[in-house]
Amino acid sequence: MRPEPKFDRALLRATTEERLKYFADYRSLHPQLKALCAQIMPIVYAPAGTNVIMVAGPTGVGKSTLDELLVKRITELALPTLEEDRSRIPVVSFKIPPAERGSFRWRDFYVRYLTHLENPLVPFFSRTYCGVRRDGDHSTRIAGNNDVGNLSRAVEIGLRQRRPMATIIDEAQHLMRVASGRKVLDHLDVIKAMADMSGVLHILIGTYDLVANLELNGQLSRRATTLHFPRYDANRTEDFIRFVSTLNEFQNHLPLAETPDLLRNKKEIYAYCCGCVGVLKNWMERALSSALESDAKTLTFDDLKARRLAPKLCLTIAGEIAKGEAMFAELEEGESLLYDHFGLGSPNLTASGDQAKILKAGKRRGVGNRLPTRDAVGGAENAA
Repeated sequence: MRPEPKFDRALLRATTEERLKYFADYRSLHPQLKALCAQIMPIVYAPAGTNVIMVAGPTGVGKSTLDELLVKRITELALPTLEEDRSRIPVVSFKIPPAERGSFRWRDFYVRYLTHLENPLVPFFSRTYCGVRRDGDHSTRIAGNNDVGNLSRAVEIGLRQRRPMATIIDEAQHLMRVASGRKVLDHLDVIKAMADMSGVLHILIGTYDLVANLELNGQLSRRATTLHFPRYDANRTEDFIRFVSTLNEFQNHLPLAETPDLLRNKKEIYAYCCGCVGVLKNWMERALSSALESDAKTLTFDDLKARRLAPKLCLTIAGEIAKGEAMFAELEEGESLLYDHFGLGSPNLTASGDQAKILKAGKRRGVGNRLPTRDAVGGAENAA
């Protein structure tokens, strides 16, 4: 028995474009997405010294959907203050496009930032920061000869005047498109400085490239919270169950006369999307388009498989996932080394027992090492 569809049956009389748009616009608040949002929102509400959040995960894991969900949640959080302060906006959100010439350009970044900031007070400081103005349609206009320093200061002032709770930058891994490791860290330092000076939390969302060099900068690491947005891991029973549940949710929202039965091929479907919900969703969109063009009543696994990614492309994604997960695992593996560095022994010791003894005794002294006592000063035996 096929499951009941989750969409309005009247949609079956709509045009192909409308049915495709319905499924493309549908968002699944699957467990991995909700869990990550639940980690981020308390920091938005009370940053406690954090001014940058860096969220990294594999391609197609659902990072853009996370962006949309955060915008919604932050807007809801800020609503009570917006009525009292009409100049304030709840959140700024924009995406960084790939670098056209292989290197990130700050001017393009600031222009995009100012456009989305939509600061109504631009005329107030446009005489100071030449070339930034607002037209009669209230859109921001930026002169082509404006230098990066002016644009940076315009963004900083705009953030102070508009006071968003956060700025969300999607596809932030494009910040890393530079020639050397030193410049990578310089770029992240610029974001940190902007967050410091404006007092606005910055949330960077991107692929694993975003955090590959974070451990090289202690100052940035201290002020940044790094979060992992993982795929669903088939080797973990709970993860695979959640993946299958999300697959079922998607198939129930396909606007077709008969709800597909794709769960019997769940393992093959998992392999071709690498456990990434975004890859799965895009794949099902392509298959739906073909089904609607052929006026099919439902979608079979053969129809779905015909629109899959090539196996080698899937292996490339799987390889990137393995490297990214290993990087996050290494960041956690340092716990025992950290404890050893300070002579605290194993992190598994109980605080009230063995660890308390270690804290009292300190590091073990080698043979021949004296106790830390003060030598007597003065007296005849010490006289010259």
